Amino acid sequence: MDFKKGLSSQRALRGILTKGSILALVFALALMAKGLKLDSDLYLSLFTSILILSETYSIFGNVYSIKTKKEVEEFDAVAMAIKSARLAIARFFILKRDEL
Repeated sequence: MDFKKGLSSQRALRGILTKGSILALVFALALMAKGLKLDSDLYLSLFTSILILSETYSIFGNVYSIKTKKEVEEFDAVAMAIKSARLAIARFFILKRDEL
């Protein structure tokens, strides 16, 4: 959280759009798995759990920053989860391509 910039409607809108796009990724992953008839319960549960943990960590970091007025460097678990999901999808399609 950057205290020098303060809170603005543009920053709030950007945050809402970011959170909405992350939620859309979960739905897209679920729809892809359903469309391909994959048993994706474990993957969706793991991905969703990582997102929940990341957001909880972010909330605690933001509250700490507000309370102490110091910026806290955050670990971006959402980016890690998105990258992992992207790599898993790529591996799946490469394996399927090689089977044909």
